Amino acid sequence: MNEDATQSVKGGAPAQNSEISNLIADGVAALEAGRREDAETAFRKVLAQEPNNADALRRLGIVVYMGGEFEDACGLLELAITLAPEDADAHNNLAAILLEQGDVTEAETHFRRALELAPGDADVSFNLGLILLARGNHTEAKSFFEAVTAARPGDADAYHNLGMAWRGERGKKAVAAAIEAFRQAVAVDGDACDSLLELTAILREEGCLVEALAASERALEADRENGRAAFNHGEVLYEFGRYDEATRFYQRALSADPPDHRAHDSLGRALAATGDMDGAIRALRRGLERAPESHRLKRNLRDAYSRLVPSWHLPMVNDVGRNEVYRKAIERAVKKDDVVLDIGTGSGLLAMMAARAGARQVIACEMLGPMAEMARRIIARNGYDDIITVLPKQSNELVVGDDLPEPASVVISEILDVTLIGEGVIPSLRHATRHLTQPDARIIPAAARVWGMLVEWPSERAINPVRDVCGFDFSDFDLFRNPNMHVPFDEERETHRILTKPFQIASFDFRNPPDYTAADHIETQTLRASESGTGHAVTVWFELDLDDEISFSTRHETNLNHWHRTAQFLDRDLPVRAGHEFRLTIRRNDTRFYFEAGE
Repeated sequence: MNEDATQSVKGGAPAQNSEISNLIADGVAALEAGRREDAETAFRKVLAQEPNNADALRRLGIVVYMGGEFEDACGLLELAITLAPEDADAHNNLAAILLEQGDVTEAETHFRRALELAPGDADVSFNLGLILLARGNHTEAKSFFEAVTAARPGDADAYHNLGMAWRGERGKKAVAAAIEAFRQAVAVDGDACDSLLELTAILREEGCLVEALAASERALEADRENGRAAFNHGEVLYEFGRYDEATRFYQRALSADPPDHRAHDSLGRALAATGDMDGAIRALRRGLERAPESHRLKRNLRDAYSRLVPSWHLPMVNDVGRNEVYRKAIERAVKKDDVVLDIGTGSGLLAMMAARAGARQVIACEMLGPMAEMARRIIARNGYDDIITVLPKQSNELVVGDDLPEPASVVISEILDVTLIGEGVIPSLRHATRHLTQPDARIIPAAARVWGMLVEWPSERAINPVRDVCGFDFSDFDLFRNPNMHVPFDEERETHRILTKPFQIASFDFRNPPDYTAADHIETQTLRASESGTGHAVTVWFELDLDDEISFSTRHETNLNHWHRTAQFLDRDLPVRAGHEFRLTIRRNDTRFYFEAGE
């Protein structure tokens, strides 16, 4: 708002005598010095002598508005305009007040009238540009901000808003113009934090990450407490793949502005990228509390939940055959007074089977916090929360007397992967049978045997190890291959030849689990080939004994579809001849099998 005391009132306002002029000058000086009450007194003295002095009415309207009296201020300015309809300053002042109060339409009308009366007024052009920018009329807004920058090349705010106007349009030209405008704003005012923030964002979107990082660092230097600066810096770091650092800056952004659901979303994505799914889910859920309709947050939360739980978990829950054999074994084992320990409860299904079978109490542990919370919800929905306690812990963290009321009389576990032992069933049951159970506790499953066959599998051997690819030597790329990895094997679909009869790789009594903590168990078996060929891999499956009567095998695909046969490739090709013996070395520890061709 222009407070130039020497500006004359246009449109036929009465000439001012020297006393009136001096009072107005005193009021302007007082206002500039921050003495609002003195300024108001001076302008009211003018009006006491000349009630229709448009200049005094306009200036008093500004003072009254500064005192918080919106309606009175508008009334004074409207009266000033009535008396001096050609006064551009009055229209501009009223428009500015209306804009601050949210009356955009009326404000635009008065700004346009002010610009008609004073075509070269940069202040009016700037204010009108702001309105058009807010309305989404980026093209016209640009013309006004360009006029301001031409008139005032040192106006950083005008460059910033010109950049925002270009930012609202599409195309390479608009992007380049926006970047240039924000750079000009920063060049004029090196501490132009808002322009640095926009520059960071647009450079990141364009993939100019090095420049974006530099702009982001400058924004942080300009305002260390700025939540958006921290957020933008996190976004750039995320694009660089520096997820741990990004996490820290998202957390800073949330400390500055906790309700910002975008920061919760980005924090969730960054935590998920570091593998912290528990933290990711917590962050995304907090974001949804603030923005419950955000589709992005909902999508990312579902993604985090799906990454928390391996893809095989859903088929496992719906595995009718597996569920049925566990149900039968649980109903045979669980008695009325039993305290049951369910290790790795997951969804809580087996724990509920035990409760339904009559257990006095079920302690279900689940190391994944969000999964444990989901199990609680499912258990409560089914009415078993008075019997089942879900603990977000690993079983080896449990203590009798704290977590369990007494040693368990029944232990249930389904922490089995496709190779049987990969999820840690052996160390978990070893700890449980030593520290958490009665001496004669019933263990479900009770025992298992792992089986294998030597196969010739030329199609997959080509990349196990990696050698020739399309005539190029790719052997260096083999460094990225895990030679001990088990890969899926479908006996009915894979092109292969079976070179041996099934042979037993290992057997386990889960009531007395083995102890491989000191060293790997190494066994060399002498086997006989049933066919001649080159052994490339050993296929693996297992047989599970739920108790002394209930068993099943994973060799053939049935409705037990979440366990599949696997294969592990040998360290080298193993030529065999039908009817002749050969040697195979089997190494195993608590969680893995390794196969090596014998000499």
